[in-house]
Amino acid sequence: MPIYNYRCEQCGVFDQMRRVAMRDEPAPCPECGAASAREQNGLPVLLTRGEDVVTSGEGAYLGRHAGSCLCCVPGG
Repeated sequence: MPIYNYRCEQCGVFDQMRRVAMRDEPAPCPECGAASAREQNGLPVLLTRGEDVVTSGEGAYLGRHAGSCLCCVPGG
């Protein structure tokens, strides 16, 4: 199961392992039990090697790499 971040207004940020179907439902704070909203994060940051970054076209995967990984190599 994935781990999501939630923010309690009283206690701050905490993480919780939850099913994907429950990710947007408020989670109980482990400190005070208050219903806490999920922290909305942007897209995950993928580390690249400069020249591998592609924003569109064949081989672009979320605009982050271009053919140097096994998922882009034919038969890989």
